[in-house]
Order: sequence, then C-alpha cells, then structure tokens
Amino acid sequence: MDVLYFLKQRTGFIRTLYEGSVVAFEDRIRRIKVGEEPFAPPYSEDGEPPFLLEWIEADECRDVLGHACLSLLAASLQCYLRTSDERLSLNCRECCKSDFKQRGWLNGYRTCFRDVLDIDWKSGPCDLTFLEALVLARNQIQHPESIHTVRAKYSRRDFTKLERKFFFAGSEDMDLPYNVDVGEFTWILAPNIQVTRETLMQAVDEVEQFCTWLDAEIDAQQTPG
Repeated sequence: MDVLYFLKQRTGFIRTLYEGSVVAFEDRIRRIKVGEEPFAPPYSEDGEPPFLLEWIEADECRDVLGHACLSLLAASLQCYLRTSDERLSLNCRECCKSDFKQRGWLNGYRTCFRDVLDIDWKSGPCDLTFLEALVLARNQIQHPESIHTVRAKYSRRDFTKLERKFFFAGSEDMDLPYNVDVGEFTWILAPNIQVTRETLMQAVDEVEQFCTWLDAEIDAQQTPG
C-alpha cells in the first residue's frame, strides 16, 4: 500500500474543502464592512454597528471551518503513522506503551520509529514543535472546556507544553497582557485557537513534508543492500 499517496489525497481534500468553503464567510464579512447589499446599513441612532450579530456569526463560522480542517489534518497524520506501523508490523502501541500513555500518540510513534527503525525525527526537515502544536490544538478543538462559545481556546496547561509557541493563536490574543501566577507566566485571558488560511496551509505543507521525508526513510530501510 502506498500510504503516502493516500495521505496526500487527504491533504489535497483539506485544501479544497477550506478554499471552497471559506469564501462564503469572507464575502459576508466584506459585505458587512463596506455596507453592500443585503447589508446596507439602515438609519440608526443607537450607536451599535449594524449587522453586528451577522458579522460575529460569519467570523465564528470561518473559525470553526478552520478548526474542522485542522482536526482532519491531525487525524490524517495519525492515520498515516498508524497505517505505516501496521504495514511494517512495528506494534508501536505495545512496545512503546508508556510513551503513548504519558506523552500522546505523536511522541509514542516518534519513540517507536526511533527505537525500532533507528529513524530519528529530529534529523528530518520539519519543525516537530509545529507538529506537536497541531495535535495539541486539535485536542482542544475536539474537547472544548466551555459551552459558552464555539471558539476553541488554549487551556492553562497548554502554556508549559508549548513554551508559548502558540502557532494557532490569534495575534491579537497573544498581545494581551500577561501576569505571573504561582511562579510561572500565565495569561489573563486564554488565547483563542484561530486557524487562518496561512496557518492552515503551513500546517498542511509541514505534514506533507514530514510524511514524504519519513516515507523515504522507511523505503531506504526496506530496500536490500
């Protein structure tokens, strides 16, 4: 089975899904900003921006679309690693059980490929912190802590895991003031997980680049001589 081929089929689908869907929400936001029909502002003296609720809804829809695509991307990476594991009969979840349990599936597979195949992911072309940030963001998206909003947020425990490398946080959120709490830096307001077109496409490129490199490393080991 050509696992990399199917991985790229999925990443291609993610690109198409996002680009084909986000335009509707971006167009609605644009129309509201410029006052274009059907969002021409009516006469009002209350001082509240017209169509504020419609703007918020479109902005939230754009965010949730990014969340869905990021989650699909993380699942695609996990499927690639699991299928490669099965194809090679590595039995990673058993031989590296403690890593999977304590450090998550990404680091579990990383340990397994290092110990069993002598493939060190650090020698690859990708920023492993970025891949960890992808998985962490996906976990927060899939397991929200609040019912009050559809926007996913980072949790306090994420702060130490990523050492403030919040690739998917909105820039305006990261500019918020910080305070010191229990001897470590924490935020006053938790940053939103904001998946823009730029960060999503960067994440897709990183996953493709990583899997292409790993696939070549695996093939080199499987080639006689």
